[in-house]
Amino acid sequence: MVEMKQETPPSVSAFEEIRRKEKLDELKAVLETIGNKMVFPLYFAFWVADVLYVPHLKWEFLALRATIIPTSLVALFFMRRTDSSEAAEYITICYAAGVALPITIMTIMSGGQTSLYYAGLNLVAVGALSFPPLRTPQFLLALIGVFLPFYIGVLLFTDIAVGINRLVINSFFVVGTVTICFLIRHFNEKLRLSEIRMKLNLQDELVNRENIILQKTEEGIKLRTLSNQFSPQVVHAIKNNEIDIEGRVHSGEICCIFIDIVNSTERVANIDASSVDKVISMFMEDAIKVLLKYDITVDKFLGDGILAFCNDPIKYSDYHERVVHSALEIIEKISSRSDEYQSYWLKDLEVSIGIASGSANIGFYGSSRYFKSYTAIGPVVNLASRLCSEARPNQILVSSDVVNKLVSSEFEVKAIGERTLKGFEGEIHQVYEITGCSEGELVSFDIHDCPKCNSILHLTTDDEGIYLFSCRECGFQLDDIADVDEIPKAS
Repeated sequence: MVEMKQETPPSVSAFEEIRRKEKLDELKAVLETIGNKMVFPLYFAFWVADVLYVPHLKWEFLALRATIIPTSLVALFFMRRTDSSEAAEYITICYAAGVALPITIMTIMSGGQTSLYYAGLNLVAVGALSFPPLRTPQFLLALIGVFLPFYIGVLLFTDIAVGINRLVINSFFVVGTVTICFLIRHFNEKLRLSEIRMKLNLQDELVNRENIILQKTEEGIKLRTLSNQFSPQVVHAIKNNEIDIEGRVHSGEICCIFIDIVNSTERVANIDASSVDKVISMFMEDAIKVLLKYDITVDKFLGDGILAFCNDPIKYSDYHERVVHSALEIIEKISSRSDEYQSYWLKDLEVSIGIASGSANIGFYGSSRYFKSYTAIGPVVNLASRLCSEARPNQILVSSDVVNKLVSSEFEVKAIGERTLKGFEGEIHQVYEITGCSEGELVSFDIHDCPKCNSILHLTTDDEGIYLFSCRECGFQLDDIADVDEIPKAS
């Protein structure tokens, strides 16, 4: 059966690889968006403020603003060609510094620490520090690239004493801006990492489900193959790990039944092949339905004969009675369709049946590479075959072991006498004939499919020994066997 895999965290290498790829894609997308849709429009839109605020410097400031064009083109050029997230981070840092530098120069030219242009640096900081997924060292580098030129310019080109208070206030705004940007970056990064973990877990789950589907599919194909190869009882036992197809052969007590068509060789020579095929198919169908109804394991088909046994792999305390019931019912079933058989066989179809009880080696025999058969091997199988050969048309011969183990007194048993059987030279076997059954009620109930899962309904008994039909697959149970006629017959 399929073993469910325990969920394991995604590997570090896979996690880091996905993060690097997503970071590269995100940095490229951020730079494209900021460069094309934010920096260009805002830079030149604010030139209107230049005209109003510093009209004497408007053309100098326009020239400074125009530097954003080559800065953006160079940054986009390198960003589009890099396949390294680390390189993309440094391109972003350089671009942020390149965007901030003209604003810094305009700030110094228009009053230094007292200039309103200082607010533009905060806008650059928000764009450069909040949105791009920079690592902490690169975050600090971007911070330095944006604000350090401003402080250096103030120290070198302005009189600090004139606006020291304004510089202190601006510095508080810098700290506030950086703090907000750092928190935004922190929470964005947590969300990004959480999304990656979810993606990896989803991928693992999909792979795990795919493996389960693949294993279930292979299991289903195997079970369908086994269903065509083995008796349903064997397939059920394999499916539920009750027996292993590669397991060892075991010894067990069984009741074996051998069914053969009388004078089939002579009839085959006198009727056409299509009629032979039709009769054999009808016979196999009638016999198998009865055997499965009593939960008897079909071992093999031998030409126009059937070998089956009861009490393995499904155990029953009444397995002898089940086999004898099935033998009587098979003869009754064939007799009830005598007209149909005669139309193809050109005479009455008759069978001989031998039943024996004893110990046998049971299990999967054959080649593990090519073909295996779940079969029983031992003297009990040979004895059932010899009794079948000794039986007259429509006669059921059983061994003394079977008669001795029949708990029920419902069967009509006739002593045939002592026989010496081929293959058992030196042994005298007391042979009996089953001539009938006082409880013929079960014979009238054909095999039916379970109305819930379409599996076969088997005849079984409850704790009080009352017969009922039950499904081994889904547990459906028909307490009153008389109600079985309301269920469609098995196809």
